[in-house]
Amino acid sequence: EHKRFGIAVSKKFGSAVQRNRITRQTRMILENNKNLFKNDVDYIIIVKRNALDVDYNDLEHDIQSIIKG
Repeated sequence: EHKRFGIAVSKKFGSAVQRNRITRQTRMILENNKNLFKNDVDYIIIVKRNALDVDYNDLEHDIQSIIKG
């Protein structure tokens, strides 16, 4: 009974520093909101380029609104 997450960030996204930063932020958001996800389901999160222009709080709000439907 667990959830698994995959985070995909394309190399077109930017430099390795930018990709790693957005991956870390996304992983932290998922960890903080893991109670919103169903158990025994695998999730794949594909990060889009416009995520660079959004701060952490807005990114977290966007992910939460997607999860809740």
